[in-house]
Order: sequence, then C-alpha cells, then structure tokens
Amino acid sequence: MLVGGGLQPSLLAARLDLRGQAMYRWLKRRAEISLLKQMNDDLDRFLLGLKGGDNRDVACVVATAAHIRNNILRDDGVDLLQPLLEESRDPMLAWKMNKLYAQAQKEAPDLAAGVAVWVHTLRAANTPELRLKGRMMWAELARGFPFVETQADDFRQVTGYPLKIEGYESTPNGLEPNLVK
Repeated sequence: MLVGGGLQPSLLAARLDLRGQAMYRWLKRRAEISLLKQMNDDLDRFLLGLKGGDNRDVACVVATAAHIRNNILRDDGVDLLQPLLEESRDPMLAWKMNKLYAQAQKEAPDLAAGVAVWVHTLRAANTPELRLKGRMMWAELARGFPFVETQADDFRQVTGYPLKIEGYESTPNGLEPNLVK
C-alpha cells in the first residue's frame, strides 16, 4: 500500500539508506583527501628542510633515524626497513609512529627529526601518491651517509648520548632512491 501517494515505507527506507551511504562515502572521501593533502604538505616541508641542509646536517638526521630504527627493532621487533610488511602486521604502526614523533618533539627534540624520517617513510610506502616523494627523501638522506659516523660522534660529544647507527646506509624496501627518475 502506498503511503500518502508516495513510496511504500520499505522502499522509502531503502532510498534513504542509499542516500545515507552515498553521503557517508562522500564524507569519507573528503576526509581522505584532506589527510592526503596534510601528509603531502608535511613531507614537502621535511624534504625542503633536507634539501636546504648541508651534508653534515643531513648526516645528523640519518644518524638519529638509524638510532630510532635500531631501538624499535630491538625493543619491539619491528623492522622499519620493511614498511609494507610491518604495516600489514600492525595497521596502527603509522599512528604509533606519529604519537612517538609528537612525544619526541616535546621530550627529546634532538631525536625528533630521526622519528620524522620514519613517519614519512611509513606514509610514503603505504600511500602511492607519496611514494615518489618518499624516494626523493631517501635520495636526500643518502647525501649524508658518508658523514654519519663523524656526526654521530659529534652528537655524543655534545649530548653525552651515544647513537646506535648500525645499518645507517640501509634504505627501506620500496623507497630506494635509485628508483627516482
């Protein structure tokens, strides 16, 4: 039976449900676009900072990034050089790394840039739109490789804190700089 010359209640509910689903998809997509823009802008700023730094500045970022990676591998068994694999094991990994970055900015600013490397690495490895910039970031970081040991020693002398830099010349799978054309 028709209600008020319109649709049957079950058909009306179905149409409203479809409209609600369409609205949800639209809102979700808008949020995803906004998040992608924010991640892209963050990576652009970080990349610009690396490009503006001399090789020794970049080496200090590499040294702290290696230190962060080595500690996370030792403490949590997470290999950040395998970002896709690790993120498939723990879908909250990027969120946890963002939280660690915020904490490092407040409590250990000397190490924050090293954490930022892994925030951007995880984002780039898992977001196709950011992958090229992730490779560009690692190409910039590679400029510092020849100076990492000296910079790590300088860091220890200034802060009294030794960095664990083993494997500093390693790059994450999927973000190898030689893939930048």
